[in-house]
Amino acid sequence: MVLCPVGWSLERQIDFLRAARERALWEPPGEIVFDAIEGLLGSLPPAPARGRRGARHASERHAVLLLEGLVTSERARAALASDARLWVVEHPRRVRVNRPLMKRLQKTGVRWLALDPVILVAVLASPRLAEARSRWKQLLPAGARLWIRPE
Repeated sequence: MVLCPVGWSLERQIDFLRAARERALWEPPGEIVFDAIEGLLGSLPPAPARGRRGARHASERHAVLLLEGLVTSERARAALASDARLWVVEHPRRVRVNRPLMKRLQKTGVRWLALDPVILVAVLASPRLAEARSRWKQLLPAGARLWIRPE
């Protein structure tokens, strides 16, 4: 994925990057959860995820919820009844949860992970956004390139 923030203000461009992180740039589960899901499903996730396992998370010692298929707002609200706050999905594009509910889930401690995560290749930034990189670089995965577009 290449992110191309646009907007008249620097704040709107940074908000776009923040929203992209919250909606699509989820890391893969750590090795313990990944292996447990692999054993449950009986197969490996698609090739892009196989080489990229996430770091071991302390929260992996607690309940983890695997949500297969399409995750709608209705399913997410129902999933809140469980104790699990580490939710694993196949891919972020399989999650169709409205923005207010995503914010509520975040406040209740839900963390999303993806078996087949989106790989961020680069950010195509305005010169102004590039100059303010220190304000937004922590929002994105390490290693993403910065491409600067002409104004």
